[in-house]
This record gives sequence, structure tokens and C-alpha cells, in this order.
Amino acid sequence: MSGCSGDPNFSGQHADNIDIWDSSGGQGGANPTLLFIGVPNVTDPNFFNSGLIISAFISSALSTPVSSQFGISAAAAAAYPALKTPAVSPGYYGNFTAATGTDVYSMVGLKSNASQNFHNWSCVDLPSTPSCNDVLNNGQGFISSVNGFGIYGFTINAAVPPKGYIHVNLSSPNAIPEGAYVIAYSGSLGVAFTNTGLQDVVTPTPEPVFRTLLTVGMVLMGLVLWTRKRVTTQA
Repeated sequence: MSGCSGDPNFSGQHADNIDIWDSSGGQGGANPTLLFIGVPNVTDPNFFNSGLIISAFISSALSTPVSSQFGISAAAAAAYPALKTPAVSPGYYGNFTAATGTDVYSMVGLKSNASQNFHNWSCVDLPSTPSCNDVLNNGQGFISSVNGFGIYGFTINAAVPPKGYIHVNLSSPNAIPEGAYVIAYSGSLGVAFTNTGLQDVVTPTPEPVFRTLLTVGMVLMGLVLWTRKRVTTQA
């Protein structure tokens, strides 16, 4: 199996697992890997405190679990010194809006692809509007309106293997709400909008590889070099 890209990658159903892929051509990531979830119209700092991740594994050792936690671990803080520490809860970074900043990575203090911006996220989630014609797969209508996205961070204590992935099992198929975005960060690698996971129940026409993977309910994300520049509002 290999990761693929869309704008973004739809789960096709309420997925109960996530795969974080290395799509950097084999460069691999670093330990730990950071997982960020943007939930539309939710700003409760304790939204995921009940336990979102129940287990995680790397593709080269699928029988050996790796640890994870809600929030930023001491190892993550040391590995990413520019990463901001959430002020309210271990992993809640606040409400991401059009006025918050350039993109989600900048909001949490990391440098990476600028395509994770409010314009791209909201344009796909909301009903179609002419102002979103620059975003591929815009106008899905998963939500009727959006005031912002609550940003939640998790630490997975493993590196994404070169040309491999980290498999993450979630507490339930409904643990991540519809219209929520899932992105990751590992070493100097971040996720471009074309590799972002999006929780949905509507299945757009998928790419051939992704169609096969949808049968097992995977939300796919690929890690790409953060130096791959994109225009802020480009899909």
C-alpha cells in the first residue's frame, strides 16, 4: 500500500483509524510525531480528554504498540523548541479563524506548508460559494456555517518510517466529528493540503489507490517536505 493525495483526502465514512504516511520519497520523519485535529465550531478545551487514541503502531512493527498522549509531551517540547505550549489544557491551542494567522502550523509555532489555512479548510467544509472557486473539492456542505476550528494537539512517540506509516486506532468511528481536519508534523516534515485527512460521510470520486484503502475505513495523510511552497489560498 502507499499513500495518495487529494484536496483533501476524504475518509468516505466515519473512520475509526488514521494512517500517517511518509510521502516525502523515503526521507521519513522524526520521533515524536505530532498530530493536530481541527474541529469545526468546537472550542471546548476538554473535547478530547476522554481519550481519542486507543493505540498506535508503526508499519514496520504492527504488533508492537507505541505510546501516545493528548497534548505535548516533554520529548515533543524538546524536539520542537518553537512549538507553543497550550495555555488552557495540555493539547488545546485555541480557535483557528481567518484572523488567527496564516495557517495552523504557524498558529502552534511550527514552520511548514502554508496550505493549512482557514480559506482552504472552510471552503471544502461549507456549501459552495464563488469565493471558493480556487479550492479543489470546495462546497461539500459538511457544515452549514463555521466560526472557527478548535485545534487539538497529540504526541505519538514514534517516527514515521521511510516510505511507511503510523497506524492510529481511535476510540470510536464518531470520535472525530464530521468536517474535522487531521494533519501531522514529524521532524521538518508537515502535511500539505493535498495530503490532509478530512472526516466525512460523503464519498467524492476517489483516486484508484484511495478507493482501495477506503474499504478499510482509513483517513489518509501524507507527510511532505515543508519546503514545498504553496500559495496561501491555493488548494
